[in-house]
Amino acid sequence: MSGMDLLLNEFRHALRRLRASPGFTVLAVLVLGLGIGATTSVFSIVQAVLLRSLPYPEADRLVDVSSEQEHLRPTARFGQTSRLTLYQAWRLDSAVFEDLAALTFEDLVLTGIGPAERVNAFTVTANFFPLLGGVPALGRLFTSAEDRPGSPAVAVLSHRFWVSRFGSDSRVLGRTITLDTTAYTVVGVTSPHFRFGLHGRLDPDVWLPLGPLLSDPAAAPWVPGRSGPVHASRGWYVVGRLRSGVTAEQAQARLDGISRQVWASDPGAGRERLLPIVMPLRQAYLGDVQRQLFLMLGAVALVLLVACANVGSLLASRTLARGPELAVRLALGASRPGLTRQLLVESAIVAFAGGVLGVLVTWWSIPPMVRLAGVELLPSVATVGVDQRVLAAALCVSLIAAALCGLDPALVVNHERVADALKLASGFDSVRRVPAGRGTRFSLVLQVVLTSVLLAGAGIMAKSFARLVNVDAGYDPSDVVTAVVKLPESRYQTPEQRVQFIQRALDELHAVPGVVAAALGSAMPIWGGRYGDGVGVTSEYFRVLRIPVRQGDDRGVLALNDMHAVVLSESTARKYFPGQDPVGKETTLFRGEWTGRVVAVTGDIRLFVEEAPFGIVYYPLVSRPVGMLTVLIRTTPGMPDPKRSLREAIQRVDPTVAADRVASMSEMMADVLARRRFYGLLLNVFAGCALVLAAAGIFASVSYAVAQRTRELGVRMALGAEGRDVVLLMVGEGTSIALVGTALGGMGSFLTNRLFRSFLYEVEPTDPLVLSAVAGLLLAVVAMASYLPARRAAAVDPMVALRSE
Repeated sequence: MSGMDLLLNEFRHALRRLRASPGFTVLAVLVLGLGIGATTSVFSIVQAVLLRSLPYPEADRLVDVSSEQEHLRPTARFGQTSRLTLYQAWRLDSAVFEDLAALTFEDLVLTGIGPAERVNAFTVTANFFPLLGGVPALGRLFTSAEDRPGSPAVAVLSHRFWVSRFGSDSRVLGRTITLDTTAYTVVGVTSPHFRFGLHGRLDPDVWLPLGPLLSDPAAAPWVPGRSGPVHASRGWYVVGRLRSGVTAEQAQARLDGISRQVWASDPGAGRERLLPIVMPLRQAYLGDVQRQLFLMLGAVALVLLVACANVGSLLASRTLARGPELAVRLALGASRPGLTRQLLVESAIVAFAGGVLGVLVTWWSIPPMVRLAGVELLPSVATVGVDQRVLAAALCVSLIAAALCGLDPALVVNHERVADALKLASGFDSVRRVPAGRGTRFSLVLQVVLTSVLLAGAGIMAKSFARLVNVDAGYDPSDVVTAVVKLPESRYQTPEQRVQFIQRALDELHAVPGVVAAALGSAMPIWGGRYGDGVGVTSEYFRVLRIPVRQGDDRGVLALNDMHAVVLSESTARKYFPGQDPVGKETTLFRGEWTGRVVAVTGDIRLFVEEAPFGIVYYPLVSRPVGMLTVLIRTTPGMPDPKRSLREAIQRVDPTVAADRVASMSEMMADVLARRRFYGLLLNVFAGCALVLAAAGIFASVSYAVAQRTRELGVRMALGAEGRDVVLLMVGEGTSIALVGTALGGMGSFLTNRLFRSFLYEVEPTDPLVLSAVAGLLLAVVAMASYLPARRAAAVDPMVALRSE
């Protein structure tokens, strides 16, 4: 018989045996399908986000070039924006780069086409699109002439924005759009596949050329090849393509020398002593996502191992039960390798059936996972799907599962003693206990260990997330709606014009039914803003956020007509006036340019949920009005559509001003915690799956062992053993396995949980309470999984048990 015929014969024999035990087959396929499906689902995200090449030509040579101060660079993981003078000097040197492109982000207001709308705009150099392989879907992109001052104001729309805002109308070419009072002529639309997001920014709505920005009277003339103080206050991101064979380290060393030369010609750069940080574009694009996703892939691999150990122990139990049959076959001349091959074929059939089910689980689970992750959480998550790589991964995982599942029964076959099995087959040694087998016991212990590690990680993450959710931020976000408003510089050039907008906005907001209090500020918690020298606020800022007033006037704290009032938070008051009552005292801000009198002290707040309470100086917004404002309103509970009411109130003040990022503060806090919630939820799902699989595996193994030991248990009860003795015997064996597993799992958790340290908030990775709770839970689950079949066995009449064989 040829090898192929032999394999087909064993395949048919294995199918017959599996069909003869439909319950076992369905259970094994379901267990492996769950493990393989979970693994391939996470792999589909990993390969889309981490393994798939960036959608640009020769993406492996693309780098992000950022800047950092000389003394901070050695410890900086990512740099800040660069000066345009640095970019110019870097680009002039062609030793390490084929080309460099610069871009900067802007939030602009689109008017003239329905209600005013905030749009995300990128101003780029003309070589940006050729560098990244961008081509137009409609019209053209930018030309080198549009890099120069005085060039026409033109714009290129992103394909997504063209579809959503202009309904894919091809007549958009030549149309004029107004962005912050500047009219731009639309000359093109990018291709649907061209996307670019960097440093937390998503793909823009509109692309703008450099020339109009440099035409601003505040900008010095810019000529390629000449360095000068051009838009010194604006930060620029730089993307480049390395020459073939040049590494990021070599490029950084080259740019270091060029940057030091720029210090002499650019006083700002010389004062800041900016040096470059060159890193692969993929690394800058992904940030911390890579490590987090690999941790999740490792966690789901543990689930797969639990599933394989589960099915392997069940297959080993079946093999033990077939001991007499296998012994007879060995006595008649069958070889152990031949029997091992038959068992491996059986495990392979189960594994590949589980693989097919796993692909279906992946296909079903990807959409909710993508919705939960969101584009903001994971770059390229929108491209996740079941493709050839995912199918190949499912095949590889199935092969691994087949090998792991076949390991236990193979060990049983190769260690079964023929004489002992023949005695059992012939009826001698009738009370011989069917051995659990070292491999089976090892599988059960392994399941408990892996489940313990996963549960401990999930418990630590859950405790950390609970701490974050319940942290005292120092203010009350409930029923608060916020927005960001940017006043166009062309319309609000003077402080008086900005103060007039602030006052009119407050009047309109107070007139809205359901608004309890309204305020404007230069910054707010979560969204951030400028907090360095202080934050400008209007009088009801503290009432809107319910920030407690500890000392001083708690009625209106800051009045619009009190231009020199100052409010300090508690930690700031202690810093400026240690051991004193600060109310009534004077303090200076803005490097001594402004003096104010302290009228109150408030509680500290957390600017960001995960950070420590922050000391703040509050001053009247009208004394130093800014062009970027935050709007806050506190509404009555259940107020209908407060977001729309806020937008409409701002529109009534000035139709050319858009309220952007309109959201409730509760939603904003949820968004801040979204990534932790996503990874924490995944880890808890994996831990729950592992717990269920381990409990089911132990239950099935104990049930099978009880069934095989029916005669032994009948003899024990016939000789005087009581039912509780039988129960204690079986529960004791299961508990011994659990004790060993939880002890090893505790040690494993002590080591692996340190990988989650960066995810944790005010929780140690080796939290003893969590580890103890996990051990107790596993012991209880294993004891219950052992108790149920043992109780059923204890209820059997001893004579019936003895007659059963």
